[in-house]
Amino acid sequence: MSINFRKYEKVQTIILSAGFSSRMGEDKALLDYDDIPIIVNLIRKIENLSEKVFIVLGENFLQVKSVIEQYDYDSKIEFIKNQNVKNGMFSSVKVAFDSITDELPIMLQLIDHPFVGNTVYEKLIEAFDPNYLIFKPYMHYRNKKRAGHPILFSPEFVDIIRKESIDSNLKELINRFQDKICYVEVEDQAILHNLNNKKDYIKALKIEKMFKLKDERM
Repeated sequence: MSINFRKYEKVQTIILSAGFSSRMGEDKALLDYDDIPIIVNLIRKIENLSEKVFIVLGENFLQVKSVIEQYDYDSKIEFIKNQNVKNGMFSSVKVAFDSITDELPIMLQLIDHPFVGNTVYEKLIEAFDPNYLIFKPYMHYRNKKRAGHPILFSPEFVDIIRKESIDSNLKELINRFQDKICYVEVEDQAILHNLNNKKDYIKALKIEKMFKLKDERM
């Protein structure tokens, strides 16, 4: 007997971009992609799948907010300033989860993984199952199964995040729920590309443009 459960068409999206980008040498959110800032490209990709987009910023709040407002700004976007950014990434996760509701799944998108294709977001949303709390994309890369970003969380995970201390670690927290993780297979290397420095950025940009050109020719 098949069990019917609610399928979601939209999510709440969190974009984390509060880091210092010290190894990159400039703000990752404002790096160029097709003559627009990376964070603007991200917004454009996910806005149609999002009921609300929460953008978490730190000391870069005014600068990045001002740039985004030149391109995209409507009631769907909410800017959040993390006053405790020096406490690490989880402090940004917490301040974001404190702002959202527990009515829709939550797509957590890091600015470090900006070139993920729309298909990845769509597959994660389509895979939603109330028997799981966490949905992670993965692909077979160099004969290994490798998971990446973004991550989709069940609405039930909101309270779990809120109960954690500000200095917790997201990876360690997720690992505590191994039996509640649903791995969703995708074919997009961008889920694995982590932009730490200029070398990473240039390499990821070349791969992204190569696949974009390939898609246009098909």
